[in-house]
Amino acid sequence: MGKPLVARTSKQVDNINFLLEILLDRQMAEEFVDLWVNQGNLLKLHERASLMVRYELSRVSVILFIAMGTRKLHCCSEARSGLLQAWFEPMLLDFGWLQRCKKGLDMKALEEAMGQTLLTLSLKQQYVLFMKWFQCFSRNGSECPNLSKAFQIWWRRSFLRGSETHAVESSLELWYTAILVLLAGYVKNATIAIDAFSIW
Repeated sequence: MGKPLVARTSKQVDNINFLLEILLDRQMAEEFVDLWVNQGNLLKLHERASLMVRYELSRVSVILFIAMGTRKLHCCSEARSGLLQAWFEPMLLDFGWLQRCKKGLDMKALEEAMGQTLLTLSLKQQYVLFMKWFQCFSRNGSECPNLSKAFQIWWRRSFLRGSETHAVESSLELWYTAILVLLAGYVKNATIAIDAFSIW
């Protein structure tokens, strides 16, 4: 009888991450990013797979996000954008499981790296992804990565680059959601959220 799907997936991910670390050490991982971004079938599988299979798939993305955020992996803007467009939401969904079963993963480094990678995108792209993050945060709190530092940086840049109208509109939306979280009784999460959206 064959091994369960989760066990087989975990073994394959271990092998992939082992090879990926070698590529990163030799500064040869750029093409791997393109391959990972274009894994449409895996993304579809992620949408309907069990939590543990999803978790295993996201372990690959963790390595890439950390490598990008720490500048161990240098990619063109299209590759960074593609990685975030494809795997940012799956990472938000799986972050809680990644925290529970780390398998040697540095979750603080992941949070920092996700924020740093986000900040390399255009302000418009950052806005879209920060909105997705905040929706996740307002629902799941600590089950979602803490990107508040990166959010503050994006917020200030939006003002400095003449995006006052855009920033004001996003501010109102974010404050409204934070207040709803507070009213719903998630006092700790709402307090963190409101603090994150203070610009000074």
